Amino acid sequence: MSRIVRFSFFICIAFCLFSCAIQVAPGGGDKDLAPPVIEKMIPENHTTGFKGHDLVIRFDEFIQLKDIQTQLIVSPPLAYQPETKVRKKILFIHFDDTLRENTTYTFNFGNSIIDNNEGNVLENFQYVFSTGDVIDSLEISGKVDFAFDLKTEKGILVMLYSSPEDSVPYKERPLYFAKTNDLGEFHVKNIAPGKYRIFALKTGGTDYQYTNGDESIGFLDTLVEAGQSKVNLHLFSEQREFQITRSYSEFAGKVVVIANGALDTLPFKWITDTSKLAIHALSYSEKKDTLNIWYTNLKADSLQISYTIKEKTDTSTLRLFKFEGKQNLRQPFALTVDPSSSLIQAQDLHRPFSLVFNHPIKNVEYSKIRFMADSQQVEPLRIEFGDSIHRILNFFCNWKEAKSYHLFIPSGSIEDIYGLKNDTILFDTRTHELTDYGTLAVLFSREEVSDQYILQLLDAKDNVVRESVLKSDSLVQFLNLLPGSYRMKLIRDENKSGKWDAGNYLKHVQAEEVDFYKEAIMVRANWDVELKWSIGE
Repeated sequence: MSRIVRFSFFICIAFCLFSCAIQVAPGGGDKDLAPPVIEKMIPENHTTGFKGHDLVIRFDEFIQLKDIQTQLIVSPPLAYQPETKVRKKILFIHFDDTLRENTTYTFNFGNSIIDNNEGNVLENFQYVFSTGDVIDSLEISGKVDFAFDLKTEKGILVMLYSSPEDSVPYKERPLYFAKTNDLGEFHVKNIAPGKYRIFALKTGGTDYQYTNGDESIGFLDTLVEAGQSKVNLHLFSEQREFQITRSYSEFAGKVVVIANGALDTLPFKWITDTSKLAIHALSYSEKKDTLNIWYTNLKADSLQISYTIKEKTDTSTLRLFKFEGKQNLRQPFALTVDPSSSLIQAQDLHRPFSLVFNHPIKNVEYSKIRFMADSQQVEPLRIEFGDSIHRILNFFCNWKEAKSYHLFIPSGSIEDIYGLKNDTILFDTRTHELTDYGTLAVLFSREEVSDQYILQLLDAKDNVVRESVLKSDSLVQFLNLLPGSYRMKLIRDENKSGKWDAGNYLKHVQAEEVDFYKEAIMVRANWDVELKWSIGE
């Protein structure tokens, strides 16, 4: 008898057994806010000596299943996804797997069971049975967060293995597992006594295995005992083997190369004759994983480079936009100023006024630029480029408090590397007052004097506003801060690289530790904030 026929036959038998108990609820009355209630289970929940392949659950009302393929989690995992069928008030579950002996199985339905009318959810229902004589009742609980920022996420896998081998998360499915809630908390339930290796894994797949691809992993170097609580796991993404993941020509004159690692240290060679390409400059993203190649031969149609990693040489061919009199783009081929470079808010007294252009600049007629303060022309202290490829133009001025400034750059005063010239540029701004700023002073001390730390001040959007490397107990002053809410982040810079570094599972290296000051810090105008932060107390 085929599996489908056996399952259908079982449904018919169970449906007949339950049919006499099915009643139609009277209409009318208040809105139903209660979730479905279980009236009967075959076999009963927490059954021991289980030998079958089918489970049946009868509810007090009509039900339906929502996202059952992702919500239903079986621990230990089955080789095949169980089949589920709904007939009115009855849920049928069938599986073909040969179950392990003397093992407790947990079917966690998450929030997949809802009533048919109002969509009320039966939350986190679990069906538990054992193929042995006892139901294992121990659990391991704790919390999972991301090592870089200590944020939590729902749905992170937490997996237990009985094998001590390092290869288990790569090769085997876990013996037990659970998923985190919104707070990052987990409870792996119904596990047998013993010691286990524990891992946390964020993955887009469903194979419960670590492939060192796009996943994040967290682990402990020590075994955890069944019954242990407050187990903390920190997730990080390992640095993968270097490869160029994408390349494209944004427009004629610029090509973009994206990799999964730092491109500024990649030894590559030009195969294409660069004299014909007329390369102007190279620029990198902040994380160095994106390379922008600017060139001025707009008739070029391809570019080839070769690079060597671990004695293996690869070649990459980049197809380029070829200029045919006009660019095939949504935006016209023109020299423009990035709108985000204009200062919408008041001008900082301690910073230059900056314009960011979309193309590198070749020539500026400085004599044509007019800078006005309250309708009076002023001469900037200096005007200079703020980057190596000449896209950022900075205006340094002896700013006066609470004054209005007006920038006027007439059409044709600035020329880019492609020979394009600007349209008229107009910007207005107003400076802060000295009393608009606040100061934060932090007296930092630590227990381990040999450790190096990186102290970062973050704004409300978690952007790094200020940063200081601490090699000893220090008084750190963050001056001229605009009012707002800030957080302080501390990185234990174990390898003294000057930045946060992820870990490596097979090398048993954890991601560098991160901590945050216990509360947000409010900086007010014309106000000094002083506090102490002692590490190790």
